[in-house]
Amino acid sequence: MTSTAIFTALATLAAGVVAAFGLRLLPTVRLQLAGLALLAVVLPLSAVLASGWVMFHM
Repeated sequence: MTSTAIFTALATLAAGVVAAFGLRLLPTVRLQLAGLALLAVVLPLSAVLASGWVMFHM
C-alpha cells in the first residue's frame, strides 16, 4: 500500500512537470493560462481518484 502511494505521488509529480514544460509550447498566454487551470484541476483530481480506488480495493 505504501509503495502504491509513493508511485502515485511520483507519477503525479512527473506528469505535472511534463505538462508544465508542455504548456510553455502553447502560442499565447491565454492558452497557457487555460491549460494551467485545466492542469490544476485534473492532476490533483486524478491523484485523489487513483488513491481512493486503491484504498477501496484494499
